[in-house]
Amino acid sequence: MTFLGRGPGCATVAPAITVDLPIDDPNAKWEDHVRCVERAADGSVGPVIVGHSRAGRLLPHVVAGGAYAHAVYLCVAVPPIAGAPPRRCDRLPMLLDLPPAERDLRGRLWCPRERAERFFADCSRSDQEWAQARLRPQFDIRYPPPSTWPSASATYVACRDDRAVNLEWARGVSLEVFGQPAVEL
Repeated sequence: MTFLGRGPGCATVAPAITVDLPIDDPNAKWEDHVRCVERAADGSVGPVIVGHSRAGRLLPHVVAGGAYAHAVYLCVAVPPIAGAPPRRCDRLPMLLDLPPAERDLRGRLWCPRERAERFFADCSRSDQEWAQARLRPQFDIRYPPPSTWPSASATYVACRDDRAVNLEWARGVSLEVFGQPAVEL
């Protein structure tokens, strides 16, 4: 998660704060992830929060607290509302065909080399190795679907060359959930 100090109503840019969620703690619950983000923010950041990939699934729960005016969903598998009718966009596969994650001896998900190579396909071999060395195993924490969407405005950012999130699905979810086209990079 990253907090940005620039957004609607901000005249200056505050430094961004990056939060490492406790993904390697087997006892951490999704509520612990929300508290981790709240503690890191501590009222010292601006009104924009950015969530990327799996961490972005936590955004509706964090934004529901009312501290943020805008949320940016960066290549996120946006969760559906609990109990809501099926979304039209979900007729498309959300994720592209990726090699499966593996589990280590502690039960954490691990990104095998074939999967990392797919994520970092545009990088040189040395950059791929550098990035692979920084990937951490993580427990598969299930964030519950939100009961409603927070009132904060939101933007979905899709990457045209993303090798995980299906671009057509991302375009559909942005229109259906956020009411506007995805920003495409």
